[in-house]
Amino acid sequence: RAYIQNEGTIYEMNLKTLEKSEFAKISTDYNSDGFLGLEDLVPSLSGAGVDTNMSLLSYLEGGYKGRLYFSNIENGISEYNISNGTVNILVAGADITKFKIAGNFGYYLNSNKFMKIDLDTGDETLLTTNLVSDYAVTDEDIFYINQMDKNYVYSLDTSSPVFSIPCKGICANENNIVCSTAKGIFKITHNSSDLITKENTEKLYSADEEYIYYSTYQNDAEYLKICNGIGISEKIEIK
Repeated sequence: RAYIQNEGTIYEMNLKTLEKSEFAKISTDYNSDGFLGLEDLVPSLSGAGVDTNMSLLSYLEGGYKGRLYFSNIENGISEYNISNGTVNILVAGADITKFKIAGNFGYYLNSNKFMKIDLDTGDETLLTTNLVSDYAVTDEDIFYINQMDKNYVYSLDTSSPVFSIPCKGICANENNIVCSTAKGIFKITHNSSDLITKENTEKLYSADEEYIYYSTYQNDAEYLKICNGIGISEKIEIK
């Protein structure tokens, strides 16, 4: 299943049948009648004595070993221990974006510098001196969009592009990657790159064994779409 947020409403979608239903409504005030807030979605935070109205809790990004990680455009990445309610600012700063967890590491961009942090020790590593706009972590490699070379895709293991078309977004697809470009969406393997669809994307979300998930604008409205590996796409309208 997938959970899709459209403004204040979250929908639950069955990725096999594409059937969707309203799952919850979100409000910054969790006491609002008929709305769910962070205390309802993560009740253990309130039970642990953590103030669920804190401005630090803007976006829940993931969890690791009983800890939850939140991003905030003003304060960076915050770490909360669910069992005892202790708070730790993992990475401070106003320019921290695209935080993702893979294994015991967190990856993020700090003013477009590509960083890795060990979630057990807190040790940080600069992964490349190139400026980066987006990245994808696979089991075998890490890929990124290099802003210093026409937004081409690089691997941390290579000094030259693995994909030489300017990219807007990138995500992992098992051990391969998927890139959105002005020419469409490409699936890139170690030996080839295949154009999956010529559709221009607004945002590339993720990919799995069957589908690529992205959004696009049509008639001044944004739609979530899926596309299979041979380019057949389907629009999912969220009203």
